[in-house]
Amino acid sequence: MKRIVTTMAAAVLLCLPLLRCASRAEIVQFQTDMQDMRLMLRDLQTENRAIAVKLRELQASIETFQTSSDRNKADIMAEMSSLRERNQYLLNLLSDTGDRMSRLVNTLQERASSQSAVIDSLMTARSQTADSLAPPPDLDPQELYDSAYLDLSSQNYDLAEAGFRKYLDTFPESEYADNALYWLGEIAYAQKDYRKAAALFTQVEEDYPDGEKVPAALLKLGYCHLNLNNRREAVRIFTRVVDEYADAPEANLARQRLSEIEG
Repeated sequence: MKRIVTTMAAAVLLCLPLLRCASRAEIVQFQTDMQDMRLMLRDLQTENRAIAVKLRELQASIETFQTSSDRNKADIMAEMSSLRERNQYLLNLLSDTGDRMSRLVNTLQERASSQSAVIDSLMTARSQTADSLAPPPDLDPQELYDSAYLDLSSQNYDLAEAGFRKYLDTFPESEYADNALYWLGEIAYAQKDYRKAAALFTQVEEDYPDGEKVPAALLKLGYCHLNLNNRREAVRIFTRVVDEYADAPEANLARQRLSEIEG
């Protein structure tokens, strides 16, 4: 989380000189994007801290009430597992927020460095007939992804799902295609459609086996199988995460779940 905050602060400083090369509309859009991301980051950090406090309280409860009934212990463990899931979901959102900031900086850098080229292109375009000009693309992949992501952060799941699906249909080989597919799985999971979520998380590995979202998708696939009472399949998947992605943060969560299942 500190890395994401540092990245955002550095990005703001880096963008200040670039804004001199941007149009007023671009400056306004940049300021709007920055404000949206600041608010989103603040909300995510607040919720993440609240979850961390709750986890510590539950852990203390377990240590204090060692003589409590097995049912009470099971309830506490279930709540801790749910909070860990939520915590991991927030960390994924924070990671994507940092990615959005990096892309925003790169966009401004590209616009500044290519400003003279754009002017030359416009001058050339004036000498051409309207029929000879290629139409601009209807959709910008970054804007489409970011719009869907903001809807997801606001829990506008229907809009987010439509946006991510359009992104995948239009740009299936783009850099963030695996992220879009993963977030579709998270949307289904949030709506407790565990079969649909499991299919989507499985598809992340099938379609993008080298993507960075594979460990997170496998972890959530294990959660889906637990919710579907497929304990054996859940154990198999959690074990895969531990064995194949030992250095990923998802491996620790998988170990915790295996310990709870086996205990």
